[in-house]
Amino acid sequence: MGQSFLSWDPNLYSVQIEKMDLEHQKLISLMNQLYESVGNKVERQLIQQELTDLGAAIVSHFQEEESFFDTLKNYELSAR
Repeated sequence: MGQSFLSWDPNLYSVQIEKMDLEHQKLISLMNQLYESVGNKVERQLIQQELTDLGAAIVSHFQEEESFFDTLKNYELSAR
């Protein structure tokens, strides 16, 4: 297939926090892998594993972000 679903562009996506940027890059990489696997019609079991891995990475990422936001002064999540 060869084409990515999404490409990391620091000018568009960087939040200027290295740890978060690295996590965002990891998520993009996992999305691209899944996109390529679906496009190449790989085995269903592999796609299911990639979906599981992406889901786990998303949950972990948002936990990390929430923990980070909790360390910031004057930050309050309105949905809490």
